[in-house]
Amino acid sequence: MILKNNIVIGAGGHSRPVVETLYLLKKKKIKIFDTSYSKNKNNIILKSTVAGDFKKINLKKYIKNNFYLAIGDNKIRKNFFNKLNKKVDLPNLISPYAYVSKFSQIGLANFLNHYSYIGPNSSLGNNNIINTHVLIEHDVKIGNNTHICPCVKIAGSSSIGDNVFVGIGSIIIDKIKISSNVTIGAGSIVRENINYPGKYIVVNGKLKKL
Repeated sequence: MILKNNIVIGAGGHSRPVVETLYLLKKKKIKIFDTSYSKNKNNIILKSTVAGDFKKINLKKYIKNNFYLAIGDNKIRKNFFNKLNKKVDLPNLISPYAYVSKFSQIGLANFLNHYSYIGPNSSLGNNNIINTHVLIEHDVKIGNNTHICPCVKIAGSSSIGDNVFVGIGSIIIDKIKISSNVTIGAGSIVRENINYPGKYIVVNGKLKKL
């Protein structure tokens, strides 16, 4: 049996936890590609080599490998997902320290970092980042291309759309609905639905659109 290579797209900050998780899962055949690749930079990330510029990659050469999107920016990550989906394998990457209920549903190309919790009857779409110590309770629905930052807590029966960014340490109470294309500032406590796209923070206990 020939082991697949593990191709990581992106050499920025988010590549560190992605590469680390691959090592923890004993997936050691790792190559990293980045659009800002330069021979003049330090091209080693956690003992893995940045092999070259993604723009010059021959997908046919790597078509039988696993691809992981190590890109924190939702829009850029979405573009890569749309470009690669159905052309290469985009499996989920789940830390061995994460908990995922067997009664939950998860799509493709999701990254679940250490100590994240996915509760029963919850669902994730495709291409989401669920970061360190994120709590997603029962019956929560999350769309596609969304980034849930570290230490966020999402209470039961809430729903979050596509292309959403939830800032570090935020809390979303139960049964809240959040539209697609929303950014929620760090440390916010969301107690009301967000029905329109935009950037939001909580000021004096009230949700404010920027």
